[in-house]
Amino acid sequence: MTRRTDTIVLIMHERPDTVFEDPFFANVLRGVNAALSTTDLQLVLLHARGDQQRERALRYVCNGHVDGALLISLHGDDPMPTAITAAGIPIVAMGRPPSGRRIDYVDADNVGGGREAVRHLVAAGRRCLATVAGPTDMSPGVDRLRGYVDATRAAELEDAATRVVHGDFTEAAGYREMTRLIEQTPQIDGVFVASDLMGIGVLRALHDLGRRVPEDVAVVGHDDLPLAAYSDPPLTTIRQPVELLGQEMVRLPPAPAIGPRRRSGVDHPPDRARDPSVRLSGRLENPVHRGCGQLLGTVASNWPHRIASHGVLSVMRKGRP
Repeated sequence: MTRRTDTIVLIMHERPDTVFEDPFFANVLRGVNAALSTTDLQLVLLHARGDQQRERALRYVCNGHVDGALLISLHGDDPMPTAITAAGIPIVAMGRPPSGRRIDYVDADNVGGGREAVRHLVAAGRRCLATVAGPTDMSPGVDRLRGYVDATRAAELEDAATRVVHGDFTEAAGYREMTRLIEQTPQIDGVFVASDLMGIGVLRALHDLGRRVPEDVAVVGHDDLPLAAYSDPPLTTIRQPVELLGQEMVRLPPAPAIGPRRRSGVDHPPDRARDPSVRLSGRLENPVHRGCGQLLGTVASNWPHRIASHGVLSVMRKGRP
């Protein structure tokens, strides 16, 4: 009989300062905790940014201390998924694995989010667009940029499709890269920023450069984090169901690590990948599509402050819908 530890590890592939400063990770953790609250499982948090932290995390995981692993913020061809799988530990990643490995993962429709941002900018009459994209070694950065490029080309804005700079999803990167964009192309009147935290940096940069938002430059972020509503001015943003992604990471796998260990006497919430009546926060109104595991969202815009929109959730087993 296999020994159980009743422990799940959440491994974050970012520096600790990034994790604690970016509210995205707090929202993910809130979702994971919500799903685990109906079980007797305990959660352990590990950081694995850099070789030393990665090796330490792998020793802990592969030496039998956990029943399953949840991976967040994978970069490039990270060897951790292969090593954990080889040790027989079930894993689930948040976001499409950038290396193309066939592992279980949950993801939002990042391509659709990029497209939606451009459509709203174009609908508002913006023609000189640019984007502060995410890292090229992370699937959200790659996919949101793809959506931006697809939509600008569809709108016959070929120059905008190539007006791209990259940041690391931090506020400092947003400030730096927005300043560079304005120096290169002063007539920019619309910007899609691949994360809300970078969007806050973009707003600060535009303020310091004397540009009014949205009168001179319209800005659309991504994630719909709470900080977007409290920025000055409020940041228009694409909604991503971050907490739900965290919940689905727990509900998808580590069967049998999680499934049989639900706390007695507690009703488990309906499986959102199967229940066709689910509504997400009252703002994503389309039902779950059986079989493909996608929660389709509708647009509810009150431009210029918010686009509470596009949270398409894909639940993938071994890279297959």
